[in-house]
Amino acid sequence: MKYIIIFLGLSLWPCFAQATHLRAGEITVRRLECSSRTFEITITSYENNGSAARLGGGTLFFGDGNSMQINNADFGPFERVLDTRVRRRQFKHEYTYATSGTFVLNFEEGNRNFGVLNMWNSGNTRFYVETMVRVEVQGQCNDSPRFLVPPLDIGAVGEVFTHNPGAFDPDGDSLAYELETCKQGFGTPVRDYRFPDVYDAQASGGAATAKDGGALQYRIDSITGTLFWDAPAFAGEYNVAFRVLEYRKINGSFQLIGSVVRDMQIYVQASDNEPPLIDTPPDVCVEAGAVVSGQVMASDPNDDLIKVQAYGPMFEEDYPNPAVLDPLPVDYQPTPVVVDMTWNTTCQDVRAAPYEVQFRATDLRPPWDVELTAYGQWQIQVNGPAPTNVAVQLSQGTRAVLTWDRYQCANAEALWVYRKVESYDLPEDSCLTGIPANAGYERVQSLGKRDTVWVDTNEGEGLARGATYCYRLVAIFPEPKGGVSYASEEVCVTIEAAAPVTTKVSVEETGLENGAIGVAWEPPFDLDTLPYTYEVYRFGGLDGETNGTLVATTEHESLLDTALNTLDSSFHYAIVAYDSSGILLDTAAAASQVMLNLEPRNQAILLTWNAEVPWSNTAQGYPYHYIYRNRTDPMQEGGNTFMLLDSVRVDSVGFRYRDEGQAIDRTVEANREYCYWVVTQGTYGNPKTDFLNPLQNSSPTQCVYPNDTLPPCAIENLQVLNVDGTEGCQEFLANQPCDFSQFTNRITWDYPEGGGCQQDVVAYRVYYARLPDDEFTSLVEVPVSLYDHEGLPSFAGCYRVSAVDRSGNEGPLSEPVCRDNCPQYYLPDVFTVNGDSINETWGSLADAYWLGTGDNRCPRFARSVTLQVFNRWGEAVYSYASEPEESPDYLGFIQWNGQTNGGKALPEGVYYYQVEVVFEMLEPIESRQTFKGMVHLLR
Repeated sequence: MKYIIIFLGLSLWPCFAQATHLRAGEITVRRLECSSRTFEITITSYENNGSAARLGGGTLFFGDGNSMQINNADFGPFERVLDTRVRRRQFKHEYTYATSGTFVLNFEEGNRNFGVLNMWNSGNTRFYVETMVRVEVQGQCNDSPRFLVPPLDIGAVGEVFTHNPGAFDPDGDSLAYELETCKQGFGTPVRDYRFPDVYDAQASGGAATAKDGGALQYRIDSITGTLFWDAPAFAGEYNVAFRVLEYRKINGSFQLIGSVVRDMQIYVQASDNEPPLIDTPPDVCVEAGAVVSGQVMASDPNDDLIKVQAYGPMFEEDYPNPAVLDPLPVDYQPTPVVVDMTWNTTCQDVRAAPYEVQFRATDLRPPWDVELTAYGQWQIQVNGPAPTNVAVQLSQGTRAVLTWDRYQCANAEALWVYRKVESYDLPEDSCLTGIPANAGYERVQSLGKRDTVWVDTNEGEGLARGATYCYRLVAIFPEPKGGVSYASEEVCVTIEAAAPVTTKVSVEETGLENGAIGVAWEPPFDLDTLPYTYEVYRFGGLDGETNGTLVATTEHESLLDTALNTLDSSFHYAIVAYDSSGILLDTAAAASQVMLNLEPRNQAILLTWNAEVPWSNTAQGYPYHYIYRNRTDPMQEGGNTFMLLDSVRVDSVGFRYRDEGQAIDRTVEANREYCYWVVTQGTYGNPKTDFLNPLQNSSPTQCVYPNDTLPPCAIENLQVLNVDGTEGCQEFLANQPCDFSQFTNRITWDYPEGGGCQQDVVAYRVYYARLPDDEFTSLVEVPVSLYDHEGLPSFAGCYRVSAVDRSGNEGPLSEPVCRDNCPQYYLPDVFTVNGDSINETWGSLADAYWLGTGDNRCPRFARSVTLQVFNRWGEAVYSYASEPEESPDYLGFIQWNGQTNGGKALPEGVYYYQVEVVFEMLEPIESRQTFKGMVHLLR
């Protein structure tokens, strides 16, 4: 049952006897099946009910070059009288797009109604609306937004006018709103169109003001879609338009996938009426399955009767669990009015975007006076329930076995497992779903929604000895609606310390050659096999390297590793323990130093840091990291004195800090070098190591000048080579089979040394274009002067490279260097159709010829082939043309069996052929080649 009436306050709408009639309207679309490109297109118009004219005779353009005329009879089944003077009419049509793409549907018809103030000669101006739709957005279905509130509303002179279209997206996509100019055709505004505030200002000679005496205002709220006009100055009719933009999160970023332009009409009357006041409940977040209840209150300053209506998807007729209003039926009541809304939510209501309920209060004045409205919004966020009954047990010493109940929402898509060293209490917040970004949890596994068990092996390496690991589960709901559940209760398990437990990897000295790192560890404190001997291994980088350098063999639990380049390089360490008999016990989990990066900004420096360690550096008990800097004391001119500058709460903002001088109230100066180091704090979360807390480790000292705007020089010696570093396309392919498709271009270059070039380059950007005249787009950013461009369909392509310095300045692009393919196509001069399965068909030479002769004549880079075969009298006996969708790797396409196209076997003899091959090449003029010759057919 549908409880909410969708029309109001139209009884005072003016009527004109003229044939012109269109007041408002829009186009909406609905995709019928995800597997097809067929849409149901609906044109909705609002017209003078007193006019003899009917919508029809206009043109619907589909945006793909096709269009159709719409007859009046097409609208018969979809007409509805909203009021004695206004009717709504709809035209519905199914249309199938031939291809994927972005299309702008538009509809135009003559004409609008007479008397619209803010445009010239409205009665002779065509009515126009448009809708943009993207067909097959990565295979996802999409319907356009729907409108629940009619595009006709009433305002009073001197009173603030508001209107909300009650738009919602059936797919749960995010909506945004922007003002539009009313149009009379594609890209053609109506003549002399002015926004209402501009018209009023011009028509009043600048005397018109807002209700409070300030400047006139006309705007739309980009998030809620509420239209504001403060305040109408003249009685009459105004037309306005706005666009509803539809965004969907695809591959991690929001993309525009559709839009609808609505053209609406506002009727302004002179009146001393004041609009009602409306008070809606505070926005709320609930768990799916909860009952949402809220109370709306409306009052009228003139003590008029009030009617309160609600608009939202949960009030639609086809909604499976509709919301209910009390009292019913909706009718005018004495002020104040109290309306209760109740909605029983389910798992099907879970989505990422909140539901927006629009409440509309309309007053009822004495007969023939203007009825005014007020709008209020209530946002309801429905979140997935948390996974339940989560438990964890230790297995095989370094594995954790998690179990939980089967997730209760069948429409969920996956369960994500999060892990953290040390327990962490999430804040109590009904709107907090998932895991906060900076809480230190790491997503370690994605599981099916029906899974109830998972074993954490830390990717086969085992969990770190001596650490306490804590887990939470979160349910993820499928796009486009999306949605995330509340996090489960946390469960924790402590790994037995049967190996050394690393506690320190701290940079004690920064230098190119004299750097030093202090390393410390605890013995295997859950064993009783003293004394121990340790081997300390050093590896390059923060993680990943497998070939380590033995630094020391020692019986101590600490050492200082010296003579290192700690300025430009980073390191991590592993400790191996042996018992008193020399028997290998186990290896501590690898732990790295802290790496600090500085990025100059305008009068600021951005610090970011990270470390790969088995303990937690986002400890709730030790949430601060400390920033040390030189030049903090204005009395010291030198740059060698360091002091504590500031602290960062990393569980709130992450491992980053922007220094603008705010901590010491002293601006960062452009011509000074600033140097920093960072001290992190962490814990294993194990009570047996609490006496060591906090685990503090220092980064190397790094220095930078702010406001560095000098870009690097251009790179030199750009080359595009084979993946093995050789040159020559044909030489490389001479040793590859006919079906070879693993094309890779190796791009190398040099950066000039000296010559005034800045030597602070930290990366290079590689740009790519398929053809020389195409626009070059950024392909990748790499730290070294070599890049392998893999996964290419062929060798053909062009490259440019630029250098990027540590301040983010990009140098000039190099001159383009292109590489072309080496086309090849050979046909044999004989084939035997005799049933021995050898050379039974005629086509391009393939692998068998190469293996037999050592001469590789495989077809290369052929994209299409056209063949004609003639007998010795010049008569065409066979023809062939490859299909566009045919695979280009199919041995050059041709496989002639010695028959005509009709299947008749041809006699032995000599036949003549002409083959036209289109190759994949850089230059189109070189891509088409013709081959002529003769072939001997034997039987």
